[in-house]
Amino acid sequence: MATSDKTESGEDLEDKFRLLKSQLSKHFVGRYFKWLRFCLHGYIPLGDLDRDDVTAMSLFNELQRTGKITPHKIRLLLDIASLTGFKEAVGQITLYMEDNNVQLVDEETLSAFRKQLFQTLRETGQDELKNVIHNYDELNKFEFTNIWDAVFVLDTENLLGTPSLITRFTYCLGKSAQDLAAVPSSSTSSSDTRMQTEDEKIEEYLLLTQKENCRQARIFTPETMRGRYTVDISQMFTDMELLKERKNNKGSKPTTLEEVVGVIQSTPGCKALIEGEGGIGKTTILRHLSYNWSDQSIKLFEGKIVFLLSLRDLKKDDDISDLIVQQLTDFNLDTDLPEDPRLIKKFINKHDNNVVLLLDGLDELRFDNQSVISIFRKKRFKQSTVILTSRPENIDEFIKECNVHIRVSGFNKESIGKYIEKYFEHFEKHQLGESLKEELGIDTLLPGEKHPEAYSMCKNPMLLLSICILWEDSQCLPSINTDLFKQLFLSILNQFNKIDGQKITKFEDIPAEYVNSMILLGKCMFDNLKVNKLSMTKQDLTDKHSNTNIVDLALKLGFVYEEAPLSKSNCETIFMPPHKLIVESLVGFYMSKLFESENIKDDSDVSQLLIPLGYDELDEISSKYFTVARQFALGFLDAATVGKYLKQWLTKHFPLRMRSRIRKFFFGIKLTYRERFIANILDIKFYGHVDVRIHNLSSDVFNNFLTECSLKQVQLALGVLDISGNNFHNLDVNSMSSFLIMCPKLEYLGMIGCNLSADVINHLGTECSLKQVQLALDTLNISGNNFHNIDVNSISLLLIMCPELRKLYMRDCNLSGDVINHLGTECSLKQVQLALFYLDISRNNFHNIDVTSFRSFLIMCPKLRRLNMRDCNLSGDVINHLGTECSLKQVQLALERLDISGNNFHNLDVNSMSSFLIMCPKLEYLGMIGCNLSADVINHLGTECSLKQVQLALERLDISGNNFHNLDVNSMSSFLIMCPKLEYLGMIGCNLSADVINHLGTECSLKQVQLPLERLYISVNNFHNLDVNSISLLLIMCPKLRYLHMRDCNLSGEVINYLTEECSNRSITFYK
Repeated sequence: MATSDKTESGEDLEDKFRLLKSQLSKHFVGRYFKWLRFCLHGYIPLGDLDRDDVTAMSLFNELQRTGKITPHKIRLLLDIASLTGFKEAVGQITLYMEDNNVQLVDEETLSAFRKQLFQTLRETGQDELKNVIHNYDELNKFEFTNIWDAVFVLDTENLLGTPSLITRFTYCLGKSAQDLAAVPSSSTSSSDTRMQTEDEKIEEYLLLTQKENCRQARIFTPETMRGRYTVDISQMFTDMELLKERKNNKGSKPTTLEEVVGVIQSTPGCKALIEGEGGIGKTTILRHLSYNWSDQSIKLFEGKIVFLLSLRDLKKDDDISDLIVQQLTDFNLDTDLPEDPRLIKKFINKHDNNVVLLLDGLDELRFDNQSVISIFRKKRFKQSTVILTSRPENIDEFIKECNVHIRVSGFNKESIGKYIEKYFEHFEKHQLGESLKEELGIDTLLPGEKHPEAYSMCKNPMLLLSICILWEDSQCLPSINTDLFKQLFLSILNQFNKIDGQKITKFEDIPAEYVNSMILLGKCMFDNLKVNKLSMTKQDLTDKHSNTNIVDLALKLGFVYEEAPLSKSNCETIFMPPHKLIVESLVGFYMSKLFESENIKDDSDVSQLLIPLGYDELDEISSKYFTVARQFALGFLDAATVGKYLKQWLTKHFPLRMRSRIRKFFFGIKLTYRERFIANILDIKFYGHVDVRIHNLSSDVFNNFLTECSLKQVQLALGVLDISGNNFHNLDVNSMSSFLIMCPKLEYLGMIGCNLSADVINHLGTECSLKQVQLALDTLNISGNNFHNIDVNSISLLLIMCPELRKLYMRDCNLSGDVINHLGTECSLKQVQLALFYLDISRNNFHNIDVTSFRSFLIMCPKLRRLNMRDCNLSGDVINHLGTECSLKQVQLALERLDISGNNFHNLDVNSMSSFLIMCPKLEYLGMIGCNLSADVINHLGTECSLKQVQLALERLDISGNNFHNLDVNSMSSFLIMCPKLEYLGMIGCNLSADVINHLGTECSLKQVQLPLERLYISVNNFHNLDVNSISLLLIMCPKLRYLHMRDCNLSGEVINYLTEECSNRSITFYK
């Protein structure tokens, strides 16, 4: 046999052997450790076996040190695992041998006598133990609860080393020396001893089977991934926002999973309820807990047996004990006990204080079964720890009876960011993860501002997974909910379609066979939604359609996944959607196809699915369960044909008296323009504040609508008007301005990427000024339009006519510096103050901006907190003059967030920069990524701040992508000390050397300074000579550090090993 130090994959066999020892050491604890120690007598000195700090891992290392085992020589380990009946350990050793071509040769093995003695001792009860202790004076001074400790003392005293001594020992056991090898088939002791032996067997069986079940339950394979990988809860689990509900409706308080588990474990017989919406992560929490118990990497439910059970599998007349028995197999084979369920039930009832029940899905109980509530009322499993999950419906009785009540709120901002990082780290696509976080605004003060619909989805773990897949596939997040799900559908289908390489780019181009299967899913989910049910089986689909190809494809596309069974005996495969919104969107898709069913041929594959709804079904879809599905249904319809289809559908199948029922279809949803068109067909009138999101409109359609409103002098109650993504190149500016004047309550206007001309803004400003009309706009987003010829007088007039405008987005609008220059001058002359809080004018060309006018503009915006001027072709002169100007006139700006990344500040004057920062006492975030900064800026800034004893309010500083090769460490440390609130520091790709880290740690240590850093991003720098002592000092000086990014830093193996271990001990996430 070849004994190469490398495996076929090139990996170090020693590393694999070290991993095997680590895995085995986790299993050999408690009774199994005593057995291991017994088996190794004679192989390891007694002094080493008897040490207080001895562990299974230390014993394995000693065996390897003395050559008893090696990466190629493992018979001794295999013999011990086989003898002790540790099936999982045997399996791991066997797998190691197969994977690494390790074969058994003439090696160290256990003696036949030791094996025989072990088998006999396993059957020894308390009577035999008492007899042994009585007959050995050496044992009288000790108190023993088991035979293994007694035998260890006898081994230590060398009282089992000769035939005469063995004869004496076996006589004490009540056996002859010849009988030593015989393992009795049944105990010959008293009834009590027999029961104890039986209990031990059952306990061992349950521990092994449940640990294996819980280990397997951690694996989750979303169908949307098409087998690319499995989600391992042990790696992907991310903490969620939890609220602990106080008793008697006294509110709730935030808590953590660690705190919750601590309370549960410290409360005898605790009954805990975890509630939350579907897909919010309740099941994940239970699987996470069960895995941690099985792995014992942290101390959880020690000495107890954990049962992870799905209440969906509970039958009508069964109780929880029956559900436990259903998931157990091979009981007779593993225990030699009768295949009698009563044995297990009796054991559980007798030892219920050592039982933990993780009950998943109260809301999915299919029958009126009282067994769960009886547990909470402590009629059964009185002393057992029970954790129950449920959606919020129908849980009042459980709330009343539970000891702990937790509500899962999903992910918060930090958790969303962490999950995104973990997902894209898995695929080694770090930049995609960072770009998604930026798109969602995860690291901003107002996350989700750009994509509120997508961000709200991200709070749900299952939907966040879908958002990550969508971003990975298309790097696109539409702002409209229906369009977002159209893209999500395309992403799911393209994941399925990757094998053929045929990417679907348009929703309308989805192949007919896929559409048919999606309609089938929608039809099945439609029926399930009536009873608020999410799961389905293949039979449910087959009952709806006889074509097996359509049925099979529906289950493969990726909209549902095969749920990992919690019970081996459950033969019925359950399919689940990732989230309820997937159900509602597919139901909406199905309903939209019902509207269009006039063109479906009667003999087509899908005709049997699109049977018109009856009267009763119309009432059902008016219920609260269908509110979101109805909105999706209208959103999926084509704007040009929706009226025709719906009118035909109604006329053909329903008399006039049914219109009142159809009106309910629209109840409680937000209406778009084309949906109002549908409503008009039915003569439905809507009142009050309405949010209108219009998509897929042409200029002609919108012009007609504007003209109609203008002619009728109608005042609309619109609160939100989002017409982004439409082509309005020939929009009628007169009608548009008249329309806005007739919307006195309009607070949000979105016209992003509409191919607007500057004439719209020019005319609107003039018109409002002439009519002395003030608009109620709070937010105006007109980014992505070409305003190169915008009239600066008109834009200033427009802003003055919007006195409540807080947020203005004019990103990527081809603006010139003249706009800012004139705006500043105009506002200054008129002594007008704007209410702007947020201004995004990034990606415009402001190379000719006048600093004096710009300063005047900023002064005229006293409430401005956030300014984004990324990629604006600014030079260092702007900051230089601005700093000098503000310093001379003693002006302080209220800015809290300033992003001026992507500009060329190579000639930045450091004195002016420090003056500018001092003039911004509230600045919390400064972004200067890729600004061609030199290290002199940081060097002088640190010195300047130190000399002036100025403390900055900065919490986040990102200066990545600049060249700091000559950074002065003393100045850098002084600068950091002057930023006592700095939590985030980004210096990725800054040509830093290891000297910076080495000296920074030493410097902070000498000055006895602790930095408040929580996130440190210093990837893509050359730290090949990084000193371990210095980095350890830096970690000590940053006690709050939670994230350390040091990818592509040319780190040595010693540093990586140290950081990996140290960060793990300090709960720091280390990216290497």
